[in-house]
Amino acid sequence: PAVVLSTLSRPGTNPSRVLVSASSALMDDAILKGDAFLNRRLLVHLFSGFGGGADVSNFTGKDLNDTRVHIPSAAATTLGIMLAVVLPLALFGAGALVFLRRRRL
Repeated sequence: PAVVLSTLSRPGTNPSRVLVSASSALMDDAILKGDAFLNRRLLVHLFSGFGGGADVSNFTGKDLNDTRVHIPSAAATTLGIMLAVVLPLALFGAGALVFLRRRRL
């Protein structure tokens, strides 16, 4: 995939960096396992560019096994009603209002 790394440097500030990939396949396991273009090494060098050449191996993993969102029952019911009833009715009402106003023009 095509990849571009752009850097903006201004005196007295840290440089800003933007990485753009033409495809989400950049992070695909099948692509990273291939060694035709040294894909893993390329990705490590790209990310080290974000840190100004710093070592990128200092990323720490995050435990995602026991991540739960605790919502009280009343809040869950209110949120469900808002998303299932109020929001669709408001969208329908806004659409009807636009339709009727445009029809009069």
